[in-house]
Amino acid sequence: MMDVLRCGRVALLAAATWTVGGAVQVCPGARVATVRAESAFDLQATGIFAGIERPEEQEAWLRLQQNRPIEARELAEEVLRGAPDAFVAHFIVAHVLHYNEADLPKAMFHGRKALSSFEARYTDTPKPTSPWAWHARILRELGAVAGELEDHEARLAYIARYNDLYDPDLIAEQAWTLMKLRRLPEARLAAGRGLASSDVTQQEIAHNALCAIEFEAGNDALSYEACTRALNFSREELGFVSTVDLTNTAEAARSLFRLNEAKALLLEATEAAPSWYGNPWLELGSLYLRQAHYQSALEAFAEMPGYRAKRPPHVRNADQAEIWRGLGELLLLGGRPEVAESLLGQAAALPDRRGHNSRDAAQDRIVVQLLRRSALLSQAVAVRRQAVGEPWWRRLGAFFQSKWLGFRGWYAGRAAGQWLLEGNRLVGLLRVGSAGSAITPPWVLGDLIDVVGSEAFLRAVAVARVEDSRPAAEAYYDAFAAEARLARGEQAAVTQLDAALAGLPESERLLRARLHAWRIRVGVDAGESRAILLRDAPALMPLQRVELRVALEPGALDGAPKLRRDLGRVPGLTLSERAAERLRIEASDAAVEGCLTASSGETLTCFATSRQAYDEARALGTTSASSFDAWAAKVVADALFSPGIDLSDAIVQRLDDTGGRTTPGPNDPLPALPGL
Repeated sequence: MMDVLRCGRVALLAAATWTVGGAVQVCPGARVATVRAESAFDLQATGIFAGIERPEEQEAWLRLQQNRPIEARELAEEVLRGAPDAFVAHFIVAHVLHYNEADLPKAMFHGRKALSSFEARYTDTPKPTSPWAWHARILRELGAVAGELEDHEARLAYIARYNDLYDPDLIAEQAWTLMKLRRLPEARLAAGRGLASSDVTQQEIAHNALCAIEFEAGNDALSYEACTRALNFSREELGFVSTVDLTNTAEAARSLFRLNEAKALLLEATEAAPSWYGNPWLELGSLYLRQAHYQSALEAFAEMPGYRAKRPPHVRNADQAEIWRGLGELLLLGGRPEVAESLLGQAAALPDRRGHNSRDAAQDRIVVQLLRRSALLSQAVAVRRQAVGEPWWRRLGAFFQSKWLGFRGWYAGRAAGQWLLEGNRLVGLLRVGSAGSAITPPWVLGDLIDVVGSEAFLRAVAVARVEDSRPAAEAYYDAFAAEARLARGEQAAVTQLDAALAGLPESERLLRARLHAWRIRVGVDAGESRAILLRDAPALMPLQRVELRVALEPGALDGAPKLRRDLGRVPGLTLSERAAERLRIEASDAAVEGCLTASSGETLTCFATSRQAYDEARALGTTSASSFDAWAAKVVADALFSPGIDLSDAIVQRLDDTGGRTTPGPNDPLPALPGL
């Protein structure tokens, strides 16, 4: 999943580094490309209004230069009411719709009208005496929009037309588009021609493209080398690095299981000049989740809205579904499956456009549905857990709601399975960190056993293992194979499971926790494994059908028999005097508080609530608990099956604030796009 560089390392046809009446549009911190000194893009040479005949169009063009795009569009639209063939007015409308309002289909419409109107008057091969600068600019604009709309054949056609008429040619720009069409040999040739050019911009674009081409070709080591060269080129030749330089290299490092190096690169990316695409905070938060560093992940995700606010309007929501996916995983693992499912459902219904990103769009859909499946199944347990202190009819209603959620979870798995049927996606998905699995959390891959069956899963593991030359990948394939074998009752697979645990990096804590859940299920050293699971992934316990056994400290809840009874009813929780984990709990009519500790004495989680908090929740209508005891049982149960980070509604609202904003800059005069 490599991102194309915009405004720094950029596929130039689709970039913003081109002049509008002499005003160069760039991303913050990017090298200002003079667009290779083409007179087509340096209107200072022929006059600011060259080729613009109508005073109203001149005024609209002037407003666009002054970064007043809405006024420019409105003036241009007024021109078009009286002169529907005014190509400059069509171009202005297309530009504003593209870069300021992100309405790509309409931008394409007006761009095509601009082209046809120009060519109707000056032909499709303009003479040097004609205002050919507009023709060149229109072709570039159309290519930009076509690329973002994922019409890659059309983009190549616009580049070809441009190259036939104008110099110098757009060479390396073709590499990314050819890669998106999976014409990898041609893409390499285009990138090679760009590297051979004396033009530093062509070299920059080519380096970026090669990084992605080798990644998508499955050449992980070559991709790492190409991404590193691209990063070094930016440092040494350009004097700066952008976010995309660093995030692409971090992804290549992740594909080789160099997780610490990936983390260092992502931390540097958070301080680099923002790029149009890619969000280092999202990738950093996802890496922290993989390592079960929940608080760090939460803090990283909290930075995402502010980072997105620094982008130009037309790319501000380019990765909205990715944001929802990342937040959904955090909320699922953080004990808020109902909110996680809501966000993941939005990500499934409203996928991102992928023109700027190298990976197969189906991978996003598969991962979202797998996470949504887990969220629904987790929610199915949670609704019964939250009803334990309620009257029988509410518990009965929760039982049927749980069944419905379970069915929906099964159906989400089926949806993921439909995407897996096409091509060789199951094998690719099992190659952790590679192009076919770039965004897939390793801990969720075992869920595919239930989706496709253990036999199909094991065959795919065998194929992926043979095709994968990365030595560090062996432990991952052992983990997947052991889980599938244990799922079909092969007790001897415990040996392979232990081999996987010995080979996996210690930082791969969520996947390791999942394997420890299997050790508990088959009765192997449950004490140590249970402590690890409780520490690293308590929210996975219900999903992995692992029972939480705790021993109440002597005298605990003697004065609160109803709360003790309700806790005994919590699905997945057993109160046992012989359990290694100890539950200290103090209850009164006014408050309940306590902590869960491991056999080692380590505090795993703590909780506290009060009657006042319950009364306030009732007044606000945020709880349906019929009594304080029922409320307290819910608070305790939720705390036991979550990692203890604050994911209150207020925090969640901040995380999903897709409208986080900063003061508009000179190239961002539009009002902030509304959040969802």
